[in-house]
Amino acid sequence: MAEPIGQMLERGINYLHETFVMWDAEDRLIFCNTRFKEVNAAVADLLYPGTTYEAILRGGLAKGCYPDAAGQIDGWLRDRLERHRQPRGLFEVARQDGLWLLVDEQLLEDGTIVAIATDITEQKRAEGARAASEARFRQHASAISDWLWEIDTERRYTFVSDTIEDKIGRPAGQLLGMTVEASIDRLHDPAEWQPFWDAFEARQPIRDLIVRRRDPDGFTKWIRTGGIPFYDDNGKFLGYRGSGLVP
Repeated sequence: MAEPIGQMLERGINYLHETFVMWDAEDRLIFCNTRFKEVNAAVADLLYPGTTYEAILRGGLAKGCYPDAAGQIDGWLRDRLERHRQPRGLFEVARQDGLWLLVDEQLLEDGTIVAIATDITEQKRAEGARAASEARFRQHASAISDWLWEIDTERRYTFVSDTIEDKIGRPAGQLLGMTVEASIDRLHDPAEWQPFWDAFEARQPIRDLIVRRRDPDGFTKWIRTGGIPFYDDNGKFLGYRGSGLVP
């Protein structure tokens, strides 16, 4: 005898890696899959049909399941209930065990709410590691005597370390978004930058390029710069990274 459609559907939903849960128009639990129960094991005693969403949420708060709510439980609960009852797009939730979920809630015409949550823990860890790496890079960049720079495929500055202001009197923020060509003002001889353009077009390293910059007060500074092209994991050219120095 063929398995009833409802049983087949429930069995399939229970095999999902994502959490799946349905709430009725009165915000009472209708059904949740195995993964939802695993994620919410701390409130397993509340996960039965008829329990309200708010009761389960309060139970989780009492067990410390939502670290973002620390110190602001009432406000957090109010905002979460409002968002649940009037869904407005995907959002992220951190759990006490380090788990991160990307939640998608949908309100159906009859008032039923369906929610699916995807585990994005590895993605968040990678983002955290990248942010920490960038922070270290910026700290190191501010501690060295050279200044560091990065330009994109249009030769626009996407990063310049703050040390450049001490060396040539131009704030780093003034250069961000500006092309290298635009940054070569009347204080430079554009012809001296030709090796830079040639290396960029050929995607070759820029080796010890020395150019002059005449300060408004009449002094001449010699600037040594160099850089290398960088690419993404698929080999797509992203720009150049390098450093500058006033010898």
